[in-house]
Amino acid sequence: MRALIFAICTLFVSFAQASFYAEGELISSFQLQDQFENEVAVSAATKVLLFSRSMKGGDIIKEASNDSRSKINKALRA
Repeated sequence: MRALIFAICTLFVSFAQASFYAEGELISSFQLQDQFENEVAVSAATKVLLFSRSMKGGDIIKEASNDSRSKINKALRA
């Protein structure tokens, strides 16, 4: 019985594998849902897509992006 379950799981995993993309490759447009179940479009215009597993991770991403924006704004003013 265990062998049968293992075989079925192995077949399922082979179908569920994610696609891999290399840097610079184009992907077709798709939509995701945010934490509030709002649709968010990801298209060729999307430059960066960041995922976070937890609220703390989300806070780190926000802090880093705000820091980067302020550095870019300062550089543009100079």
